[in-house]
Amino acid sequence: MIRGSVFYPETLKFNKGETLVLKNLNRPKQTFALVSEEGLFEDQIMGYGRSFSYTFDKAGDYTFKLEEIPNTELTIVVKYLLN
Repeated sequence: MIRGSVFYPETLKFNKGETLVLKNLNRPKQTFALVSEEGLFEDQIMGYGRSFSYTFDKAGDYTFKLEEIPNTELTIVVKYLLN
């Protein structure tokens, strides 16, 4: 989720094929542009209370950012199968 103008948590681990769902619960209410550093999707405009989902089809490390807030990053680690 996005809360306090940061991602919470800041690092997540997924298996290939799993879906990430992000929800904007920031206070004060604010709209953000969610950006994939790897170009997985077009920038997503996320208003307060809105969600965005993405299913990872390849293993790897991915970084998402909020365009409006420098140095805010979400790191996603996708494995073929987590132990």
